[in-house]
Amino acid sequence: MVRKILVPIDGSDHTREVVGTACDIALKYNTSVYLIHVYSIAHLTALSSQSHGESALERLIDEAEEAAVEIIREAERFTKDIGVEVAQTYVTQGDPADEILKFARKKRIDTIVIGSHGAGGVLAIPLGSVCDKVCHSCECTCVIVK
Repeated sequence: MVRKILVPIDGSDHTREVVGTACDIALKYNTSVYLIHVYSIAHLTALSSQSHGESALERLIDEAEEAAVEIIREAERFTKDIGVEVAQTYVTQGDPADEILKFARKKRIDTIVIGSHGAGGVLAIPLGSVCDKVCHSCECTCVIVK
């Protein structure tokens, strides 16, 4: 039985397909979805420290946070337009796979619908590193959207 669906989103072109698949499942089982977006600032820290200092880093982090909030809002609008209730949205900073797994445990998620690849693009490996880590480490059902 599907009761709680977690949908990690990254704002890539693949996001709508992942959210749409999660919504199809939610409609079938008459349940809501949880949307999560995790962004990383590790690359921003390295970039900023090389040339622009602390104030530039703060500005870049603010921009990353604003972009993250917009990504989650867009996914929430899309989900509601389909007719599925959003139980919760969550935006955080950190390692995407670790944060997704932590949230899934905390909320007792029983199904994760995740894209096979995301903002990093399709690489030489069949599954993206976030998808791979989440699916191999989670304690619930994982649906991978290719």
